[in-house]
Formats: sequence, structure tokens, C-alpha cells
Amino acid sequence: VLDIALLPAWRGLGIGGVCLQRLLEEAAADGRAVTIHVETGNPARRLYERLGFAAQGPVRGIHQLMVWRADAAGQVDTSKEPCHEQA
Repeated sequence: VLDIALLPAWRGLGIGGVCLQRLLEEAAADGRAVTIHVETGNPARRLYERLGFAAQGPVRGIHQLMVWRADAAGQVDTSKEPCHEQA
């Protein structure tokens, strides 16, 4: 994942979660991992952790590498209602 950004008025509505769930479905179908660098204080990190991303390696500067793998996270279920994350 290169970048995910939502205007403040659109945060916390589940949009980012739905986008990531679709991406993870595609990655799982192709047997690929998904990586993202997250600022250590970013509230969206909770969303990434709920979706199965795990921290990998040391924090570099202010960013932490997080990795998602289908075999570690299990099946991605997009039938659920989107998360309503409050940022």
C-alpha cells in the first residue's frame, strides 16, 4: 500500500477499511503479502491490526513496517459491515 488518505470529514466511516478489505481479498487470491509503513502514532494502525497486519522489524524513524499475509490473517470476510473507526 503506497498511501491511504481521507479528508477529515470522511474519516471514521469505514471507507478505508472497505478499500483495504478489497485489496486483501485480491492479495489472498494471488497468494501475495501486503505491506504498509505506518507512523507510530497513527490512529489508523488499530484498523490495520484488526485486519491482520503485524509489525515487522524495528521502528525506523517514525515509521513501522506492517505486513499482512493471507496465511497469518486467515480468510478476509468482506460480508461484514464496515468498521466505524473514530480517528
